[in-house]
Amino acid sequence: MKLDLKGKIKWVTSQWSKPAKGNYVTIKEMAAYSIGGIGVQFIAAVVGYIAMSAGSLLIGSVYGLTPSHMQIIAVVGVLISLLIVPFRGMLMDNTKSKKGKYRPIILWSSIPAAVISIAMAYIPLTADYNTKFALIMVGFTLINIFYNQLLYLAYMNLVQVISPNSEERTTIVSISSIIYSMAPTLTGLFFPVIAELAGGTMIDIKIYRLLFPVFGILGVLLTFFAYFGTKERVVQKKTNTEKIPFMEGIKSAFSNKYLWLYNIQQMLLFARNASSLILNWVFIYQLQNGVIMGLLTTLMGTASLIGMVSAPILVKFIGKRNLNIGANIILAIAYGFTFFSAGNFYVTFVLIYLANASNATSIITGPAINADILDFHQWKTGKRMDGFFCNIGIVTSVVGMATGFVIPAVTESYGLLTNYDVLYEAAFRGNLIRILAVISLIGGLACCIPMIFYDLSEKKLRVMMRELKKRTLDADLEAGDITQEEYDEKVKELEEQEAEDKAKEAKKKSKKGKNKDTQTEEIALPTNEIESSVSGVPTVDVINQTAMSVGEINAAEETEDVTVTDNKENENDSDNEGGKQWKRKF
Repeated sequence: MKLDLKGKIKWVTSQWSKPAKGNYVTIKEMAAYSIGGIGVQFIAAVVGYIAMSAGSLLIGSVYGLTPSHMQIIAVVGVLISLLIVPFRGMLMDNTKSKKGKYRPIILWSSIPAAVISIAMAYIPLTADYNTKFALIMVGFTLINIFYNQLLYLAYMNLVQVISPNSEERTTIVSISSIIYSMAPTLTGLFFPVIAELAGGTMIDIKIYRLLFPVFGILGVLLTFFAYFGTKERVVQKKTNTEKIPFMEGIKSAFSNKYLWLYNIQQMLLFARNASSLILNWVFIYQLQNGVIMGLLTTLMGTASLIGMVSAPILVKFIGKRNLNIGANIILAIAYGFTFFSAGNFYVTFVLIYLANASNATSIITGPAINADILDFHQWKTGKRMDGFFCNIGIVTSVVGMATGFVIPAVTESYGLLTNYDVLYEAAFRGNLIRILAVISLIGGLACCIPMIFYDLSEKKLRVMMRELKKRTLDADLEAGDITQEEYDEKVKELEEQEAEDKAKEAKKKSKKGKNKDTQTEEIALPTNEIESSVSGVPTVDVINQTAMSVGEINAAEETEDVTVTDNKENENDSDNEGGKQWKRKF
């Protein structure tokens, strides 16, 4: 197939400063958002080297903090994040300027996030242990606030308001994610290669003091593109927002078994990911070659790309639940086999590559499963509780991190305390890798258990979503947001889609030889607390669902009514169908 390069260039040129009919965002604005994402990811790369785990080269190998103390810092950071959440919401709700609500936050939060991250490389190595521990705790906590709670969430939420067209937003997310994924690839290549060329290693403080300012300052400058080059067109209002009492919210949450099954799995991730610590160890203490480390780190980035690209395809054939279980089994086996490859670097690399590719599918399916759980709760109770469920997720992550002290306890029991040079000893390193491999194998298989009971299939979701859509139409008609003619037309579309789904199901069963009848069996859904006549709804687009990060879930709670500020109408955009309190933006 011949690539029409000339045609592609012409298409980009035609839409560079003027969007195509039915769209809102120009190619120029999309490029600005993507470049801003590179900036955010450069800062994220610096933040990533400050991770609180035994595999952290800067905090562990350079500063010599014990694994358990790093775990304490991580838990404290998450707990403070939990306390910050209400204030963060108030800040975003009350940010009013000509530039919008998210862009100003991107502008002024990127600077302290970068500055504090850079400062982490300048903690004196000669300081006593308690001083280093205190400074790292303060620094990590502030980074968690300015980067995780403000900069990252503001950037991810920005895409929700630069266009009222859901399909256009999906396109922007897809394109921008490919572009800004170059940032971690570049940092993964540059850090070890520069270290090697400078005559040092990744456990040499001078490398961090050289490169942290470069990528931190560059990251801030690039985020300016997102601030100056984009426009917030959707003005979010707080009308029609239902305030759910805390105890009522807790009671309602306990009725959702899928919420707890998924969160139980999340609490088990600490065990499943135990072997993720070892890659840096085998790079630094076994391979001992910065150039090869840089090249292989770059190659490792393709594992995530494979996982993310293949996930939507696999979901189509086997469903999110089955993909989740399958990915955890593959990951558990891959990590488990590092038990036997502890002395062979390249075999270990291949196994971890396979594990990372499997893990990357959760980046896609995780938010989609979360969205399904929220939709189920709305279907069952009539209430939309995105923000409340998000806070529950934060609480369970704290519990998960608390149980994560098992890993530091294991590593310290083997003698890994403040002196990480013991990892140069092949026998010591091998024994530690083997015990982590066993923990990862058990943890990965344990993660499959909750999902065995997760019976919210794609088939059930289609029926459920049809009902939700029908309720939305009924509410819009009652409120006068749509005419009777529009209502009848949309209901007819739903009925046609329902018939199409049934025809496809019947054809599928016929092929399997299980049912020659053209009729589809009824789907047994959990008992519904809200009675409604149900007709069809289109299947939720998987890619659209996967664009929903934790920050986007919070934004969903806020987005009740919307106003398009440039007075441009999009008749095909289903996001503007009204502002009912329980309505999902389909």
